[in-house]
Amino acid sequence: MSIEVKHLHRRSRRKQFTDANLMVSHEWTDKVRRAVLGLPEYSFGICYLKGEFLSKYVGPETTPLAIRQQRAIEKMAQAGGGQC
Repeated sequence: MSIEVKHLHRRSRRKQFTDANLMVSHEWTDKVRRAVLGLPEYSFGICYLKGEFLSKYVGPETTPLAIRQQRAIEKMAQAGGGQC
């Protein structure tokens, strides 16, 4: 007689943070930047894209992570800290 054990380890019900940010090579970053900036400005959508597509870009020339984190904390505190 054998007993089947289905769960040897109990799964945590906690959600785990997963960082979806990927590092993209400078070569690809430059290719995308040149391609978008080279688009003709014949519509609102393209003009908007050109103005916003690098707004969340993080690279060697942008502000370091620790400073960006501190600014985000200060911004949340000024906005009420997300409290209802």
